[in-house]
Amino acid sequence: LTSTRTFPRWEEMNRNLLAGEGKALNQDVGNRRKGTDEKSIWVSSLSNFSVQYNFSVIAIALKIMAKEYKQNEWIKELLKGVVFAGAITGQLLMGYVGDLMGRNKAMFITILFAGAGALGSSIFSWGDRFSVYGIIAASRFVLGVGVGGVYPLSATKAAEESATTDRQARNLRVSQAFFWQTPGSISPYVVSLILLCAFSSRELQFRILLAVGAIPSLFIMYASLGEAESAEFNRKDGASTWELLQERKWWWKLIGTGGSWLIYDVVYYGTSLFSPTIVAKIFGEGNDLFKESWQNIIVTSAGLPAIVAGGYFQ
Repeated sequence: LTSTRTFPRWEEMNRNLLAGEGKALNQDVGNRRKGTDEKSIWVSSLSNFSVQYNFSVIAIALKIMAKEYKQNEWIKELLKGVVFAGAITGQLLMGYVGDLMGRNKAMFITILFAGAGALGSSIFSWGDRFSVYGIIAASRFVLGVGVGGVYPLSATKAAEESATTDRQARNLRVSQAFFWQTPGSISPYVVSLILLCAFSSRELQFRILLAVGAIPSLFIMYASLGEAESAEFNRKDGASTWELLQERKWWWKLIGTGGSWLIYDVVYYGTSLFSPTIVAKIFGEGNDLFKESWQNIIVTSAGLPAIVAGGYFQ
């Protein structure tokens, strides 16, 4: 909110386009190649996939770790919750960095945080149980800064780099990017199934499971390097954030959008992080991690039809 960078007002932009102005944006759209457009959407999609994998992986990782490292309730709650403290920090910080440095540079930095946090929780967590859980907690805060920063950057990047100025088409692009959050939530349980079959060591299983969260980061960082910013980002005209907030017509839109996300996140992450516990209550308690992983895959997959419908009726 303290950014001094200006943002285009969509009404003004549309009027300018109709009047023959906004030449830079039209030229950028007209010259954008199909390959560049596709690259942009898969970077945003893979970023969202990475976010949800890293948010959700701790739930099944704690289940696998339980026999190796004793867990108190406060330890479980700390490891599940600390990532959100980092995410709030990342959302507030990285959106501002994206305004100052550019979307691609900011995306590189935020994904670097996410990858470092995922790897740190896997390869540096050694010692007694308090050392292990302490290092994982610190690493997941760093990871949270990264995955939190993805939210404002990936949505903005998907919209600004779409090869169109049509609002509905741009909204669809954002929906396509956010679609991959649900597969990202499912994937930790798929990976856990593979690891449970491939290795007998619980130590190895949970460390690989946590480290896999860093793999998407490598591809995203590579794709973000050297990528040019869109002409829309480089536009200097428009109102600053503070100027927009002084206009009451935007207040209800901000409250409606932010309030809807708040309600969604409370419900979604409340069930996502505690999915193994909820599923165990439904299907019965047990120590069969293979069976629990399958059950969580089935339950989490129930969200796919709603995600598809949201994009279709956009």
